Amino acid sequence: MKKFFIKLLIFSILFFMVGCDKVKVVLVEDLHVEINEKVTINQLVVEVKKGELTNGDQVVDTSSLGEKQETVKYLDSNNKEGSLEITIIVVDTTAPVIEGPDEIIAYEGTAIDLLKNVIVTDNSGENITATVEGSYDFNTKGDYLLTWTAKDSSGNTAEKEFYLRVKNANDIYLGRYNAGGKYGQYSWIELLPEGQYKSTYNFCQGTFDITGTYTIKGNVLTLKLVNISDGYAYKTVTFKINGNKLTFTGADKSSAFYYEKCYDCSRSKTYTKQEPQ
Repeated sequence: MKKFFIKLLIFSILFFMVGCDKVKVVLVEDLHVEINEKVTINQLVVEVKKGELTNGDQVVDTSSLGEKQETVKYLDSNNKEGSLEITIIVVDTTAPVIEGPDEIIAYEGTAIDLLKNVIVTDNSGENITATVEGSYDFNTKGDYLLTWTAKDSSGNTAEKEFYLRVKNANDIYLGRYNAGGKYGQYSWIELLPEGQYKSTYNFCQGTFDITGTYTIKGNVLTLKLVNISDGYAYKTVTFKINGNKLTFTGADKSSAFYYEKCYDCSRSKTYTKQEPQ
């Protein structure tokens, strides 16, 4: 009987020692991870009590949605290998990212692709094409506030607003065109919206401020005089448009001399568009 109690005591001591040395792996509370996110075992384990994690740098499989089995490996205090099977859940809660310009310029009567320079990326790796939400008309001048929308297969949706600015076809030529004249410091023609123009010339005859209207057909610009501050001018002047340059081609000589002075005396018959500052 005495031997039995001695054996029981030894067994109890050994059991207590083994129980005290048992490894406990403490995991993070939330084992949900995003699809295609780089996650290591280290990021899933808070602590290995009475042991040491040995595969902490191992990257878990997040390439597809759903539950995934992963193995946590460790060494106990006696340098003995052990492991724990865990289950992670791969989810997709991240919306796509839409990249595109804040505004797009179009000209009346010419339809353009509103998705041409739009890029959609998503953590799922899916090939996602954006759609355009909102009303617009390529045949009607105006500013249209529209929205690109993109949606992945998990239902995550992204939106990005942009302006479609439909301009009159002539608006492409809007701006100031400069030319130097030998009798003055500067001369210029500025094409304004709605077919209006203004011009100022400083010559030996004085300074003339001109306003009028213009039309563009093909590559021919026609200016029609409406008002001049002091002096005379041809009622109609034409230019040939070549890229960012206007070249004087003719005038209505039924009117007085001003444009003749401008183009013949100054010998500045080409106007170059001034780049925006």
